[in-house]
Amino acid sequence: MLIKQKVLLTTLALFIVPVFAIGAISYFLAENFLLKSRQDSLEVVAQMKARKIEDFIQQKTCSYYEIRKSENVQHYLKRYRDALVSGDRAVLANTQLSFDRAMGPFQEIAGLDGIFLTDAAGEIFYQSNPYHRDTGLHDDLPLHGIDLQEIIESRMSRVVFVQSDHEQGEDSFFLIGPIISKQSEFLALMVFEVGMTSIYTEIDSSTGLGQTGKTTLGKKIDETHFVHLTSFVRGQETARRTAVEFIETEELMPMQEAVLGRSGTGIWKNCEGVEIIASWAYLPKLDLGLVAKIDLDEAFASIDLFKKFTVGLILGMVSLGLLIGLKVAKSAAAPILQLQEGTDLVGQGNFYHRLPVERKDEFGSLAQAFNNMTENLLRVTASRDQLNTEIAERIEVEERLSESEKRLRDLFDNANDLIHSATSDGEILFVNRAWRDTLGYSPEEISSLNIFDVIHPDYHESCSAFFGNSSPASPAAAIETAFVTKDGRRIELEGNVSFQFKDGLPIASRGIFRDTTDRKEAEKAVESERKFLQSVIDGVDDPLYVIANDYRVLLMNRVAQGMLREDARDARNLTCHLASHNSKQPCHGTDHPCPLEQVKQTGRSVTVVHTHIMKDGEERVFELVASPLKDEQGRLRGIIESSRDVTEKRKAEIALHENEKRLNFLAHHDPLTRLANRVLFNERLAQALAKARRSKQQVALLFLDLDRFKNINDSLGHAFGDQVLKTVAERLDLLVRSTDTVARLGGDEFLVIAENIDGPQSAANLAQKVLDAFQAPVVIQTQELAVTASVGISLFPTDGRDSEELLKCADVAMYGSKKSGGNSFQFYTPDMNAHTHDLLMLERDIARAVKENQFAIYYQPQLDLQSGKLIGVEALVRWQHPEKGLLNPLDFIPLAEETGLIVALGKWILQASCHQAKQWCDAGYDPGRICVNISGRQFRHGTLVSLIDETLTDSGLNPEMLELEITESVIMEDVEETFQTFAALQDRKIGLAVDDFGTGYSSLNYLRRFPISKFKIDRSFIQDITHDSNDAAIANTVIALAKSLNVAVIAEGIETEAQLEMLLGMGCRQGQGFFFSEPLNAQDMEKFLAGDFSCQQLLAQARANSTSSF
Repeated sequence: MLIKQKVLLTTLALFIVPVFAIGAISYFLAENFLLKSRQDSLEVVAQMKARKIEDFIQQKTCSYYEIRKSENVQHYLKRYRDALVSGDRAVLANTQLSFDRAMGPFQEIAGLDGIFLTDAAGEIFYQSNPYHRDTGLHDDLPLHGIDLQEIIESRMSRVVFVQSDHEQGEDSFFLIGPIISKQSEFLALMVFEVGMTSIYTEIDSSTGLGQTGKTTLGKKIDETHFVHLTSFVRGQETARRTAVEFIETEELMPMQEAVLGRSGTGIWKNCEGVEIIASWAYLPKLDLGLVAKIDLDEAFASIDLFKKFTVGLILGMVSLGLLIGLKVAKSAAAPILQLQEGTDLVGQGNFYHRLPVERKDEFGSLAQAFNNMTENLLRVTASRDQLNTEIAERIEVEERLSESEKRLRDLFDNANDLIHSATSDGEILFVNRAWRDTLGYSPEEISSLNIFDVIHPDYHESCSAFFGNSSPASPAAAIETAFVTKDGRRIELEGNVSFQFKDGLPIASRGIFRDTTDRKEAEKAVESERKFLQSVIDGVDDPLYVIANDYRVLLMNRVAQGMLREDARDARNLTCHLASHNSKQPCHGTDHPCPLEQVKQTGRSVTVVHTHIMKDGEERVFELVASPLKDEQGRLRGIIESSRDVTEKRKAEIALHENEKRLNFLAHHDPLTRLANRVLFNERLAQALAKARRSKQQVALLFLDLDRFKNINDSLGHAFGDQVLKTVAERLDLLVRSTDTVARLGGDEFLVIAENIDGPQSAANLAQKVLDAFQAPVVIQTQELAVTASVGISLFPTDGRDSEELLKCADVAMYGSKKSGGNSFQFYTPDMNAHTHDLLMLERDIARAVKENQFAIYYQPQLDLQSGKLIGVEALVRWQHPEKGLLNPLDFIPLAEETGLIVALGKWILQASCHQAKQWCDAGYDPGRICVNISGRQFRHGTLVSLIDETLTDSGLNPEMLELEITESVIMEDVEETFQTFAALQDRKIGLAVDDFGTGYSSLNYLRRFPISKFKIDRSFIQDITHDSNDAAIANTVIALAKSLNVAVIAEGIETEAQLEMLLGMGCRQGQGFFFSEPLNAQDMEKFLAGDFSCQQLLAQARANSTSSF
């Protein structure tokens, strides 16, 4: 073995063994630490979920005790038992209904699946869920092994888990306990049925368990078996409830440990052979076991990085050892190898080789001795070598000269250029083969030629002058000329001529020429094509450039040249950025992206927008379209850039965008107070409730109604009342946090959404702040007013689970505050449901009114505001209530919409209106178009088109006389469905009007697609149009938008002459309102049609009495 190899192996051995040992020990310690950490985290997850389940059960238990001790429950229970004993079915049915009303809110508030009442033996005699009474009454409770008598005697509740026997059934647990009267009399066993869905949802949550982690529940079914209640496999929705037998080993299964009442952690191999880490816990209240697990591979996944680091460290240390070993081996073996190599070279006769003498040790001395030896040998052989060298050098020089002459002759004869040499008097000394072949002369003929014999006559004079002007100071120069071939053809040439001088006089010339005939012809063709191309692009009205890759402008049209500044016209190598921006630097940045650079990057055509400063200093916006310009090989040569002035287009787009932003703001905000409107309020409340559900927080909803605000409007006017509302809005907005929302519902009703509150006390504090804010008088136009408010409060999740419930509860509480005198706040309580009962009675009356034809249709004329011509009538429904008299639509339409009765009511209105219009037509009257309002539920019912077809066929009314009014918000709920319905109605030539336009949010893009025939400006904007600039701006914008879309526009709610004159000035040509006529019944409307009323007559009468009727 060589010395170098021995040194290398010894060094590696000293490095590898300790490094490997350290890496292995580090990895072993890290693996144990990670395992312990994963076991601890799993145990935390299991204990946390166990506590959540216990808290859930404790919450239901608290609700149980609260309901069980309710005197109301005991009262109705005694009545129900007495009714059972009496056997009177009518009494029993009424008592059961009363009992249901008492128990229903408890079931809903506590979140129960059902409430049972049983006798002491467990036989059910009452169920709160009416859907289960047919099958569940008089059955025994599904309990096995439970001593009901023990529960009665203990007077305590007990939790019992009940596993469903049905495949699709839901597991649940029962809360069982006795109801004891104040006289200590046993009345019944009350049982809460609570579904396990919430618990199973918490169990299925994989938070903190990684990719393979899972939590499951299990139950012991006998002394030797248990079942999994939830899936133990990630991604499996339901568990296979197969009995699993206990195993008798030292290490029991995790679920077996849990159902036996033990807790702990450990490693286990599941049924698929995969090793897992598991943590288990026992749930004593449900007698269930809980197991949280994660695959061992995933648990150890994070240690892979450490493993890679350890391996890398070992490899690095081995590499370092190898380098050190090589260095040491090289240091020891290199001098010996150098000496061996030198000895071999000397043996071969190389006496010039020397060893480096760098070291001061024995190797250095040995190298010096070797060099002295070779020096002595060199002196002995010096003379002989010198002679041999001189001979060899002479032979080499002769061979190089011969080879060089041969190469030059070959280069001369085979050159493609024409080469010749001539004397000063023109005698040709020699030519190359290309010269002879091009001109067609043989060597014999050339010897008798003079150089001027082949120069074209057109160049004799210039060539003579060129030769005569030659001097030693400039012995060579470029020249263009033409030769004549033997057959008389002219050949264009360019090249260089050099002169040989003697005593200052030229004695010979040498010329090298290249045939440029084809190139000249090509240049002429290119120039012709260029002129043609220039004439083509000069015909383009937009600036056009051809730009090279280095930004140089290769070509531009007449328009582009006309836009150049004076200094740019004279610029050499004009660049695109100098031509367009008068800039020495290329375009860059997001505001002026360079189209050339973008084409280079993408290889495709691009479009960018630039702002150019014109010669007169005006800023103009141009849209640039750049297309790639490629050569025959497909390589990019540059771009073809065309630009178009889009300044006016951009201004129009910006104006349209600003209008759309304004409409968007108005769609989500109240125009008077600039607070959130109902649309934005619903969105914010839904977001707040969703956030509260995720974070288990509370939300408070405050419903404010100003006390006696109607008196302010009636006595001081609406304008004064509007200023009061603005002041109230400002004070409310200053009270709340940035995370809360203040909204105006309409009129003098306001709403406050308070998120993340600590409880009822926080809501009460906020309500008190609101009341305190009204202590200071409201000052309007130097007049002080005492304004107070009634506040109703509902809490999430206590009073409702969704926005609708919370709003209803807050509304009910507000009315309770009103009844108590106002200037106060009240929380919602279940006993406030009397108001809800009134709504139910109203819902019943609406259903009866539809069947008994208690509704009547009134008609309000729609006029052409310039000609006075009647253009149509709007059908408006009224309710002749047998007890309450004539009711306004606002008193029953919202409830009909909510309950779905609006569909039947809307069908009746449509049919009655079409039949009445047909009767007027048959009588010789022209009512114009009959306008019928379509509700949102009716529009989405799916049978609107077929109902209209049926109605038109049955009534015989011309479809063109029917116009449907649909609100803006309904149109935008489902754009695609709206478009299909509108298209079907348009095919039938039925008019389509957007009702209450401006109060919702609609995209102009969609408005252009819909076949809309008319916009109706909402009365809320007309009411204050003469003194509210916002309302006036909105009305003006709607009218302008209608004109741009070629859509008619009508204003509703015109009540004063000032409003009429202002609308006419804005360009509105159609209108309706009390200024002309209030809604009329069919008989009065027929009298109106029979008269000869013009718009001028109506105006005159309206000025005398602004609420005149016909």
